[in-house]
Amino acid sequence: MTALPSFVDWEVVRVQKVVDGDTVDLIVRREIGVLDAFSIQAVGPVRVRLVHLDTPERDEKEPWKRATEDLKGWLGSEMSYVGLRLVTQGVDAFGRDLGDIYSAADRKATASDFMIKKGWSVWTG
Repeated sequence: MTALPSFVDWEVVRVQKVVDGDTVDLIVRREIGVLDAFSIQAVGPVRVRLVHLDTPERDEKEPWKRATEDLKGWLGSEMSYVGLRLVTQGVDAFGRDLGDIYSAADRKATASDFMIKKGWSVWTG
């Protein structure tokens, strides 16, 4: 997996896998502009841990499965990922990028907010 620079806004190209209720594997890209020239930097896969969340772990079989399905559902409602944004905020002790995924439909809505509203976590920030 690739570590991303912190505090950078990325376009989500594809969600490869929802690992659990707070971790996803993504393909992302961004435009880099220098003077009047632009290029696209595509990166992936990257494993992203949704920042400030702690959802059920695998050993909690049924809650883990339901939290994972809820996150898949939120991401699926954002199909084809057009407009989904990832904002990175560092790297955790396991080498996962920390960040949050912002909705295409509502620029203020995040995957973390959704999971908290569903009751799978409290804000741990």
